[in-house]
Amino acid sequence: MDAQVEQVWVKPEDIGREACAMEVIASLNQEWEAGGIKACGQKVHAKTYRMLLAGHDDSLVEVAEKCVTLGKLKRTSGTMSNIINSIIQSDSRPGTRARRYLQNDSTRLDKLAASTAAFLACSYLLGIGDGHGDNLMLTEDGELFRIDFGFLFGAGPLGPDAPAVWLPWTVQEALGPRMHEVIEAAREAVRTVLCRPGVLKASVFAAAFAGHPSPEAYVAGLSLEDFNQKVSSLGTFGLFKSAKDLFHDVAYCGIPRWPQRPEINTKSPAALAFLMSRSDADICTPESLVRRR
Repeated sequence: MDAQVEQVWVKPEDIGREACAMEVIASLNQEWEAGGIKACGQKVHAKTYRMLLAGHDDSLVEVAEKCVTLGKLKRTSGTMSNIINSIIQSDSRPGTRARRYLQNDSTRLDKLAASTAAFLACSYLLGIGDGHGDNLMLTEDGELFRIDFGFLFGAGPLGPDAPAVWLPWTVQEALGPRMHEVIEAAREAVRTVLCRPGVLKASVFAAAFAGHPSPEAYVAGLSLEDFNQKVSSLGTFGLFKSAKDLFHDVAYCGIPRWPQRPEINTKSPAALAFLMSRSDADICTPESLVRRR
């Protein structure tokens, strides 16, 4: 993992799928480092953080420090202090908030470029759903990373959702001319993994998380051509993404929502045991993994 845990928070639900996704992302990082994939001189690397099961209905999640969600950055961009700062910087356009947060520092923007390439590749390869600004974080030194992996391999929440391959306009604005190199690095990252589909461990998810959309079917449909088509649409905003943003913003205005209690998945400890053991998926079943814990 990236750093020693300093703070954790308790999440009252089973985050087994999310923890497994984090292990897969760590494997992707290894593949990309071995392949020497870079963007703007920085290693293409997706930030990871610790997730630990404390029981069937409680989990511990590492707190990421010195960062902010893009949703919060958007909501606070209209405060008086930020308006004054934007005037001082001679740039008050709302879409520049990410660049202003990084103080237009070239080193931070280079790191943003490399982490954005990793974010795009991970989003496509894992089919991550429920994309919105409060599921995307930005560190002070420019690292963009995803949180909340509750929807994977093409699954999504009820109602409109953003496409798996998406990128907020404020990040695209901050990257500016770096965006071309970001896309090229993301393509190389996807190509590298598609040459070794076992890295995604789709069979593990299929065995340990029954009842969800088939990970194996999703992975089988991945291709570099498909990714190229999706990444070429980053500059457009579709109806579903606009509706997703509207519904999410409404929720933050305090309008009551139906409480949702995540379904407890009793098989996720088995999946974690498998991923940590690096065993062969063909000879493992959820039942045998439970016995090995």
